Amino acid sequence: MGQGLTPVASAYGLTELQLPNNIQPIVLELPSLVEGALSPLLDPLDLDKEAIIAISLDAEWNTSRIAGVSIVQIAPHSQPDKIYIIPVSLTFHTY
Repeated sequence: MGQGLTPVASAYGLTELQLPNNIQPIVLELPSLVEGALSPLLDPLDLDKEAIIAISLDAEWNTSRIAGVSIVQIAPHSQPDKIYIIPVSLTFHTY
């Protein structure tokens, strides 16, 4: 994943952003991996219908693509050391 791409920072002469060492990016390339990683985030709703789930969500796309999201990133506030990366163009077009 990500082969043959030029980071935007490099393309514009900027310094690439470095994640802190305690952050664990996890790539979920299969629908079953997405389900297994994200379903537990919803478990609090089964126990308490007034529970709140907080996530940070970001979507990225390659500028050479005509349309569509390439990658979705989810950072659950309940797991502050994890960022789930879902390559949408690979994951959901394999059904």
